[in-house]
Amino acid sequence: MFKYMCQLYLRYDAVILPIVVFSDDSLWKIPVSNKFRLEIADKTIVRFEFESVKLKSLNYRNFLDSKNPLAFALMAKMNYNRQEQVRLKADFLRLILGSQVDEMRQSLLVEFVETYVPLMNEDLAQFEELIQSEDQYVEVEYMVTVYEQRGIEKGIENGKQNTLLKQLEKKFGEVPVEMEHKIRSTESIERLDVLLLAVLDAESLTGFLDVPHS
Repeated sequence: MFKYMCQLYLRYDAVILPIVVFSDDSLWKIPVSNKFRLEIADKTIVRFEFESVKLKSLNYRNFLDSKNPLAFALMAKMNYNRQEQVRLKADFLRLILGSQVDEMRQSLLVEFVETYVPLMNEDLAQFEELIQSEDQYVEVEYMVTVYEQRGIEKGIENGKQNTLLKQLEKKFGEVPVEMEHKIRSTESIERLDVLLLAVLDAESLTGFLDVPHS
């Protein structure tokens, strides 16, 4: 933490407030030290302290009225009854989606909750039933639908990329790394379909990716 603070201080020439956020699930009996001292002989050269936030020791209820949308995501790692996690996940997502932040930041906060409050089997079924049956979760239901659609489209996209690379390799041998990267970065399903058809008539890899869109 001291080294990180020094690097930020030197880069930005500004006062830095060092804070570490612990998101692990363990309940500490002894807090982790938040102090660092650098000494030579009996002389203290550096005395450094940083703020420490242990999410598991915080009660999520204390942050429900927060104006900071980051709190709504961090609540996913705070202390709560795991039997409540289905509804709480829906509530965390509802609060994030209702916050006044741009789509990119909103997406990051949603990903945090999705990562740290995973639901499986019966819990997942209960979650889906909940967001479909209660009006307050309309935005959450829409978000889940969008994410599912994106997942389906991403799967189709990856499948077409893999098929295209296999066809090129079978016809021309090893595909150059640069060309593979370009194919992997092609996200348009329509463009991938054009390239898949173009393989049939291609006589070499030269200029293959320059095939017209239609």
